[in-house]
Amino acid sequence: NELKKYDISSVGIEPSHDLWKKTEQKGYPVYHSSFENWKTNLRFDFISVVHVIEHVHDPVSFLEKAVSLLKPGGILYIETPNSDSWQSRAEGSEYTYLTPPDHLRLFSLQSLTQLIPESMAPELLSTYTETEHVKTIFKYIMTGKQKKTDLQANSHVLSISPTVKIVK
Repeated sequence: NELKKYDISSVGIEPSHDLWKKTEQKGYPVYHSSFENWKTNLRFDFISVVHVIEHVHDPVSFLEKAVSLLKPGGILYIETPNSDSWQSRAEGSEYTYLTPPDHLRLFSLQSLTQLIPESMAPELLSTYTETEHVKTIFKYIMTGKQKKTDLQANSHVLSISPTVKIVK
């Protein structure tokens, strides 16, 4: 909905059949697939990986594929729990995001930085708190407060969803 306000086309990838069906019924363009198995010739200005990378079996290959789908100057936005955050330190072994087997691994800023392919030298890589989300980032970019990107009307955005296994 936020992207439509700026006339930006987007597509999503959703591996969960139920969530894919619900999203499709709302009229959003979404593929029923895992990102790892998804094939496309499209290239994107912005790829969001929001609470996904911690669910991925091979994060290096995942990130290499994501980077390969970016247009020159494109943005790869990754939002993931930070194992070196104040929240993690405060909660210790009760850390909110320490949820195996759903979360296969957690990343610190340093470990995530080491996974990013050498072909992509990020201009900005930071950690965040719960209040910072992709919707806020889009508003920031689109209102002209961020000048390091060509994201604008008619840009193309890819949103990737995680495969989550619920164990009872």
